[in-house]
Parts: sequence; structure tokens; C-alpha cells
Amino acid sequence: MDLFLHQDLESRYDGAFTLRFDGVNGGRIPVRFMYSLDTQGFRLEYAPDTSMNGNTVVRRASSPMVLYFFRTEDSFQSGIP
Repeated sequence: MDLFLHQDLESRYDGAFTLRFDGVNGGRIPVRFMYSLDTQGFRLEYAPDTSMNGNTVVRRASSPMVLYFFRTEDSFQSGIP
């Protein structure tokens, strides 16, 4: 995990991280996310460059993109977190 959350975001998110994708001419394109895990699933929220101050996420995007992965009953029964 290469990012930090500003203290104003720590109550809502568990952390933040960067994924890097191969881009044009072999460049690496960073895509940053804040995340939280709760009893219903896993939430990712995109953190654009405008949300960043160095390696700290300081604010949510003005129009946040959120991905939510819901747990299912099958995952509870099989022991998968």
C-alpha cells in the first residue's frame, strides 16, 4: 500500500492503494483507489489526481466513481471472506 488517507477520510475508508497498468510506449499508468471492507462487501472508490496531495488522498472526487463488490450467501457458507 503506497498511499495514505487524510485524517478526514479515515473514518470512512480503510486505506488506499495504486494499481499500475501498462500504457502506450511501455509507460506505467497509475490508477488510485480508496477502499473499505464491511459486512456486506468491498468498496473501491477511484481517487483522481485532483484528490491527491503527494502520496496522500486528501478529498473525494467531485463526482466519485464507486465499485462495490457484494458478498453472497455462498461465500459465507464456504468460508470465503
